[in-house]
Amino acid sequence: MDVNAASRIAILGWGSLIPHARKLCVRVPFVPEGPVLPVEFSRRSDGGRLTLVIDRRGDPVQTYFAMATCSSLEEAVESLRRREGKRVTTEQIGIATRAAVVRSRDPEAGQVVRDWTAARQFDATIWTDLEAEWPEFTIVRAVAYLQAGNDSDRTSARRYFEEAPHETDTPLRRHLAGWINGGPLPS
Repeated sequence: MDVNAASRIAILGWGSLIPHARKLCVRVPFVPEGPVLPVEFSRRSDGGRLTLVIDRRGDPVQTYFAMATCSSLEEAVESLRRREGKRVTTEQIGIATRAAVVRSRDPEAGQVVRDWTAARQFDATIWTDLEAEWPEFTIVRAVAYLQAGNDSDRTSARRYFEEAPHETDTPLRRHLAGWINGGPLPS
């Protein structure tokens, strides 16, 4: 199958993409029926946020998906890349077809997505495939990172945690539950 000719394309999400699809060529809403993948808030991002990425240090969580409205896989990949911002490259968009994992930085996660794609009889599935970029990530270090930020950064970080779907239940999110709900930042 020519992956650029795919017509039934799923787009996966587990964080801000779900409530903020923006101009992504996708039929919303996203539904919580994607593959189960290990994710954690282990990528430091703009505004002091800790953002979600596929990360073996996280727990397996139910992901979401929506169908792309793009006419080709190439167009869907470019739409997701644009939605994610200037710092995300085409190579950082994961791709799996029914037959193969085309691009995935985590081979095991890529295989899970490929199997899910085949079971759902989609032509392809794409996702934002960023690295944690924080090899020394631990809950203690994540809390220290949030404590070191200014009030604006902490507000932005809290908002990101609040907006993530409740299915995205990770070790860090559980540790920060009181803070996310308006309490003090734990130690």
